[in-house]
Amino acid sequence: MNVEHVVGILLIAICAIRGFKKGFVNTLGTILASLLAIVFVYLLNTWALESLLLTLLADHMLVVVRIVLCVVLYIALFFLLKAMILSLRVLAKLPIVRGLNKLLGFIVGAAYGILLVGIIFAFFV
Repeated sequence: MNVEHVVGILLIAICAIRGFKKGFVNTLGTILASLLAIVFVYLLNTWALESLLLTLLADHMLVVVRIVLCVVLYIALFFLLKAMILSLRVLAKLPIVRGLNKLLGFIVGAAYGILLVGIIFAFFV
């Protein structure tokens, strides 16, 4: 077994255990909030830059402003979406649903770990 395999298995195990502890609703909520925030930043980036900030800036500052705008949009949208999705935590605390929430959280955490390992190995190995 290579070092890459051991690191990959450990990363998957850590993500699965973390998913079990956080539960399905929290794990999937965080993943969905991240993905939706990225999509919304991609869609809103150009509009926000053209309509809000283009008249205030010179051309040489355009790249810096675009990067800052993307980061600010991502953070704002991430927290907004996460709050909306994680409002389902109340339902996840019901006695019957709680065990299922933990099991599905383990599965989603493992799937996230596999995806993460795949992305890391695609870029670095």
